[in-house]
Amino acid sequence: MELQYLGNVLILRAIQGAGKTTLWTERYVKSDCHSTDNFFVDEEGNYIFDHRRLPEAHDWNLRRFIYALISQRDLIMARSAEGATDEELAELARRHHAVVDNTNITVAEVAPYYQAAQALGFKVGILTLLCPWEVAAKRCVHDVPPMQIYKASLRLDEETLRFPPWWTHEVANSLA
Repeated sequence: MELQYLGNVLILRAIQGAGKTTLWTERYVKSDCHSTDNFFVDEEGNYIFDHRRLPEAHDWNLRRFIYALISQRDLIMARSAEGATDEELAELARRHHAVVDNTNITVAEVAPYYQAAQALGFKVGILTLLCPWEVAAKRCVHDVPPMQIYKASLRLDEETLRFPPWWTHEVANSLA
């Protein structure tokens, strides 16, 4: 049997402070979460952001994401080779969820995750969380200047219009 898909990937996108991580912890906590923020967490659990290392952090996160998807694909292929039934393989795929928890403001930021997941046989969806920038600026825990959050909110709207029409995309209001 050739599975229609190997699992589900949800790409979250929103401005800083909009509630992406809160949404993940409240609704998708059993999924594999791939967040560039994790790059900046030390062994004691302290978040130590260094903007000079941001490109390295994004590369690190994308590699971890792709590795996780390949591992899921390999697991299903191994189970298939061991004689698992079509139903067992389909259930294994249904249970696998990966979430990308980054701002993902631009098409260029979303595209590598979307394309890798789709190419590896996963169902991919994008969820844009809308949040007034003033609210997000107050909630943001990463010391991002309010003006930067405001500018990101403008780019978020502009970039959504540039998504390819075949990308699965939904928009929702952020958790209050």
